[in-house]
Amino acid sequence: MIWMGETVAFLLKCPVATALLFCSTGYAGHIAVLDTGTPPIPSSWSGNSLIGGTSHYQHLAGAISTDRAHVVDAVEAFLYSGRGLLTFAITGVDDDGLPDDSNVIHSATIVIARKGGSSHSWQGPTNLRWHLPAGDYWLALLPDIRFQHASMLGHAPHPTRTAIKSGTSSGAWHYSTWGSGWRVTAIPTPTPTAASLAALACVGALSRRRSWLWPATR
Repeated sequence: MIWMGETVAFLLKCPVATALLFCSTGYAGHIAVLDTGTPPIPSSWSGNSLIGGTSHYQHLAGAISTDRAHVVDAVEAFLYSGRGLLTFAITGVDDDGLPDDSNVIHSATIVIARKGGSSHSWQGPTNLRWHLPAGDYWLALLPDIRFQHASMLGHAPHPTRTAIKSGTSSGAWHYSTWGSGWRVTAIPTPTPTAASLAALACVGALSRRRSWLWPATR
């Protein structure tokens, strides 16, 4: 198409128009793929334990479901206490709808430092840039064998499905009813929008107008 060729030539000569076009096709702001909200902090502890070790370990996971692709920027869990290495892993789903340990799609490990008193906080890796297609997943917390005990409170305001795996109960994942605190923050994968198409049309019109105002000299 002739106008497309003119548009490309104009973009190469006009950085302002180029910037306008790419701003219209840029990433949207950060969104919450999963946000259960912060669980209430009770006067007495109630929730699931997160334990390292080889036989008496306990791992926890929260379900993720998204209908479009994202670039995951951060994954977090609302934790109390704990010390040591903790891996946050996004896994696939097995035939029973539970975390599939054989299909770890992304993972990152951080250091959790025990805090004194009754300190609860959101913990997790950030600046991840994990590409996540549309689908169903689990965010699993996998403590190192030397990880010291942490816990996740239950009764989050907007709970997602929670799973638990314990070395003292067959070592297989099963569902839990506590409803812990989970957050997954992401950037939607950019797609062409009406704004970008309008920008192309506008740039094309500008290039034609420029050719009319300043005809090429021979």
